[in-house]
Amino acid sequence: MSSSRGASRKSPTGSTRLKPNPTSSILLVKVMEGISVIPPKLWRLNIDPPDGSTASFDVDERWWDQVELTRLDLSSNEIKEISEDIENFNSLSAVEVQYNELTCLPNNVIKLDKLSKIFASYNKLQCLPVDIGQLTNLQSLNISHNSLTVLPHSITSLSHLEELDVSGNSLEALPDGFERSTVLRAFNLSENRLSEIPPNLGEMR
Repeated sequence: MSSSRGASRKSPTGSTRLKPNPTSSILLVKVMEGISVIPPKLWRLNIDPPDGSTASFDVDERWWDQVELTRLDLSSNEIKEISEDIENFNSLSAVEVQYNELTCLPNNVIKLDKLSKIFASYNKLQCLPVDIGQLTNLQSLNISHNSLTVLPHSITSLSHLEELDVSGNSLEALPDGFERSTVLRAFNLSENRLSEIPPNLGEMR
């Protein structure tokens, strides 16, 4: 993961500056003190360009005309909730929300059909979207060190998932179906409450 230092800063008025990288199509939201609420207008950057009115943050002029947002990094803040409007960023391939205070991921994340990576470790996640299996292009999912007690059955339908880290949760059982995966090569189950590992899990190819 690339460093985000210097990618964002406080403006003189104290608002959060969002600075895109036109080369890599990255939007970084980084505040030294740690933000707890995401400005609502963030989710409409690709829909409602600034009209000159005062916003709660600054945006480099008309960058949305030059790039498609493919990576959203909200890591290392104090965010408790992510809006369902995340679906507006339909070109996202990576969502990084690790080290926050999220209890759930937004259900509309399943509409991001280009998404290949979700990093959501070190939050307070208690649930995942029931239909997370619809993210058919997802290759890497890190939901370690959360408060999950169960995984949705549809997670076994992630046909391109290569890396899954669920360590450091409170899982007592796993849904059936992981053994059918032909691409899953890294599966971290450590530090859970599993009394046994399904024997057919060893049949994974």
